[in-house]
Order: sequence, then structure tokens, then C-alpha cells
Amino acid sequence: MKYEVRKNDDEIILSDTSNAIRRDYSRNFSYDGAEYFIYLEAESGDEKKSTAIRRRFFDILENVSKNFIEEQRDRFNKYNHIIQTIAAQISQKMDGYLGNEKWHSSDYSETLKKIGDISSNKKDQNNKLVHYFNKMSLDLKSHIEGWEIIYIKDDYTPKCIEVSLKKAILNQYSSFAEEFDEAGIQISFSDHFSEESTVFLDKRLFSLIMYNFFSNVLKYSMPEETVRFNYSDESKSLDISMYSIKIERNEIEDLFKDAVRGLNANSVSSAGNGTGMYVIKKALYLMNFPNMYITAHNSKDKSFGDITYYENHFKFILLKQD
Repeated sequence: MKYEVRKNDDEIILSDTSNAIRRDYSRNFSYDGAEYFIYLEAESGDEKKSTAIRRRFFDILENVSKNFIEEQRDRFNKYNHIIQTIAAQISQKMDGYLGNEKWHSSDYSETLKKIGDISSNKKDQNNKLVHYFNKMSLDLKSHIEGWEIIYIKDDYTPKCIEVSLKKAILNQYSSFAEEFDEAGIQISFSDHFSEESTVFLDKRLFSLIMYNFFSNVLKYSMPEETVRFNYSDESKSLDISMYSIKIERNEIEDLFKDAVRGLNANSVSSAGNGTGMYVIKKALYLMNFPNMYITAHNSKDKSFGDITYYENHFKFILLKQD
């Protein structure tokens, strides 16, 4: 039995063939205010004669279609939330920079003059603003690439090349440097972790890993503390340690599921949507690397304000699995 499921405007959402089919039998169903149509093309005499067989096909396809539609909607909402958040952050930054200054005008040249007058009195802020917008452009690029690779492409083939691991980490850190500085968070590399230490990896996937990792550091690690990078060239293992929110040992496996946040995440930030660790796991998987290993040292703690942070280690083995 060949099949198609189409929207009311005839756009295909599910099909088992790239060619048009005969619409021998049809059923329509409604889901969340929209109407959909299922078309079947019988390929055997039994499929033509048996209403039970066709009914079973219709029932299965209707349920599969509803699940598919819901999954696509969830994905869109998640992605839309990310883009809306970035747009709101940019708007807030512009409002903070311009204050109550009236710079809008129907005349383009006059608008530019007003902006120039304002910016000439904010020379100390101009460099930071350029750095901020550079970071936001990198954020958008990372989210768009990440969404395509992690959620859309089923056939992404990593292109692994030899790179300096330290330089690759610092390239991603640079877009977060201002926010780290504002939070008083430092990063340090062990003495033997040199720029000559190289690994074979896909640069796009590793950028996604470190982008999401640094984003989580900002949300969940202790202010005015140090994030330490320790690397063993012999075992190709990267251990990153910091004081961050408490990670319950029985939740570690679930943290890598899509849209799952840590049990204690809201104690320090409500900004996360639970995708960061999932993206890290999927990116490592695509490079055939083991998943990031988390060790929670809940006996070692420090306090900042009324929040207690605990020593956590995040370990990467940057070697392909057999």
C-alpha cells in the first residue's frame, strides 16, 4: 500500500514514495484546528478487497501523522524561543545604549546624524557594543548551524581535521569573554596544556560543543570563580572542572535528553531550555566520540550569597571509539 498525508493546501507532510500516487482511497482528519488528508494507493488485490486492511492503514497513518505534527511543532517552538530570546537581548542592549535619546526619524540621513551624535558621547561603550553584536552574530550562526546539524540533517558527515585544541576552545570563549568578565569568572589552563596539543575533530561540531558548554557555564557556575581546563595529550582527555550548581548523581543520564534541565537549575537561572547537554551529546556522537562524562563531587562546596555550589568535573575523551 502506497500512501501520502497532505495538508489542506495539498502540501505533503508524509509519504512513502517520491512519485505521485493514485488516490484510490482517502480519509480526512482534523488536528489542532487544521485539516489533513490521507490518500492510499492499493498495490494488491487483497488491499483493494479488504476494508479492514485499509482501515488499519488509515488508523496507523493518522496516529503517526499526529505524532509527527506535534514533534515538528515542539521543535519549531524550541527554535523560535531561542531566536526570540536573542532578539530580546539585542533590543535590551540597544535600549540600554541609547537610553531615552530620540534618534528615530523618517529621514535616513537625519537618523544617522542623531545616532552619530549619541555615539560620539559614548566612546567607552562603543567598543563593547561592537563586541556584543559580534557575539550575537556568532550566537545566531551557532544556533542556526546547530539546529540544522542536530535536529534536521540525518546524513551529516563530519570533516575531521587536526587542530590545536587550546586554540579551538579559546575561539569559542572569545565570544563569551565580556560576560565572563562581568560575572568575575576566570578560565585557566594547566601548565602542560599548550597550543601544540592537537586533536582530530570536526570544527563545526566542536564549536557547537564549546558554545553550549560555555553558555551553561555562564548560567550555572559560581561567580568570581575559576573554570579549569586540564588536558592529557597521551589519553586525549580534557577535564573541565568548576564550582557550579549541584548535580544529583541519579539525574546525570537524564541531563543529556532533549529539553531536560537539572533538578537544581532554577536555583540560579531560569534561562535554560534543556537543549545544551543534548546538543553536546549528539555532536560527540556524530564524531564517534564517547559522551561527556560528569563527575559530581558533592562533598566539596562553596557558597556565594545564599547559594551553595559544588565541584563538578566534565570530561571529554577526544578519540574515536572502535
